[in-house]
Amino acid sequence: MTPQEETLFRQLIQEIARIKKVIGVTDTLEMVASTYTDEQAQDAVGTILTDTTTIDFTYVDATPGIVASVKTDSIDNTLLANMAADTIKGYAGIGTGDPTDLTATQARTILNVASGADVTGTAITALAAKVTPVDADAVVITDSAAADAPKRTLWSNIKATLKAYFDPLYVQLAGVAGGQRVTGIASTGIALEAYRNLVAASTDSPVFQVYQDHASDDQPVAVFRQDGSGNIIEGYNNAGAKVMWNEQGSTYSILKTDASTLGTSAFSGFGTATDQGRIEYSAYGSALSGSHFGQTRAGAGIFRTVDLTKFLLGTFDSAPVIFGTNNTFAGAISTAQDWGIGVLAPAARLDVLQLTLGSAVQKLASTATNDDPSEIVYQNRVATTDATVTTLHTFTIPASTTYAIRATVVARRTGGVSGAAEDGAFYTLESVYKNVAGVATIIGAAVYTAKESVAGWDAVFDVTGATVRARVTGAATTSITWHVTAKVNMVST
Repeated sequence: MTPQEETLFRQLIQEIARIKKVIGVTDTLEMVASTYTDEQAQDAVGTILTDTTTIDFTYVDATPGIVASVKTDSIDNTLLANMAADTIKGYAGIGTGDPTDLTATQARTILNVASGADVTGTAITALAAKVTPVDADAVVITDSAAADAPKRTLWSNIKATLKAYFDPLYVQLAGVAGGQRVTGIASTGIALEAYRNLVAASTDSPVFQVYQDHASDDQPVAVFRQDGSGNIIEGYNNAGAKVMWNEQGSTYSILKTDASTLGTSAFSGFGTATDQGRIEYSAYGSALSGSHFGQTRAGAGIFRTVDLTKFLLGTFDSAPVIFGTNNTFAGAISTAQDWGIGVLAPAARLDVLQLTLGSAVQKLASTATNDDPSEIVYQNRVATTDATVTTLHTFTIPASTTYAIRATVVARRTGGVSGAAEDGAFYTLESVYKNVAGVATIIGAAVYTAKESVAGWDAVFDVTGATVRARVTGAATTSITWHVTAKVNMVST
């Protein structure tokens, strides 16, 4: 009888004795037969069943029956049978079976650990170190193909395995007569890469360098750096001075040369000092002699070709060609091959924009013996709101010069109380002048023509000092915009 069953039996005997005392019956069988039916006796027994922390009692009235079940996770170490010293619970048999008390020997057999083995981290780090392993040295590994069983392998096997893995990934540097070369590079993709794992973005140490190896000349001729902000490629002369580099900034990357390291009478750039380069950009020293294109080379920069039959400059796509000076836009050639001066998107074969109103827009001239025939175009604008005479443009007459002016003036009413919408006018003004003792003097008479909506409007020339003025007259309470285009031809000696 189990302890649980023994406890249940004692509780049953105690309950029967209590019932006998209550009804005055001394014989148990007589009590049961005369006092309780079978159903009543079963119910009485069912009421005295009490669950414990480990046993769960279930009374089944229909059967009748009593089921005692051990609760899940309720048996702690105190309810287990006592164990012999230096043993552990386990099973060392074949197949399945009840747990037994295993000895240390049985446990080591199951764990596959030798008697006295020390596999702690402390024991491993306490071993003597070998800095350079040789082929016969061995290491212990776990074999994933054999249920992670421990096995040993030689250092020679590790090297062979690593070589077989890395050979397809990297190319080999092979020795050749006179130097080294890289072999096995694929025909497509990146040919060669070099990386430095930088500690910080400001680190500027070389990725690799190329030296001239000679006892009396051991200066680096090429240095490759990679740090995101410093020089990427540097070239040095035989004095160790940096003369060329590719400078990498936050917003630019540019190849630079430094003529200052070569002195004021030398130059730096692409090409050679003996003009053997096919294409050359040069920055000349401030004291360098000689000339190009009729200009002295001192302090100049030049972009040219040498020994070529043509020099082509342009784009191969829809991008325009843009020009500038002093870090300011100067002009462009559009994708339609229109030329713009001061115009980024020219609208004619030649489109000129003068940024300063009243300054010369265009000059055509031819070289002559004593003076150059020329024609200069000026344009200007003014607005009037009344009948006040207003200067539209001023011409300065030089001394010792015959100065002819042909001007066209166009006017349009833009608002006001007087006049009518779309009122306009067109005038031509022609005259020729000379400078006599500092005073502009007309030669002959001026010729004017007028086509106008309002007779009171006017455009004429007048003289003040050494200047000739194109002047316009509008109308009271009338807003008028006036434009002039004037061509000037002159002869001076």
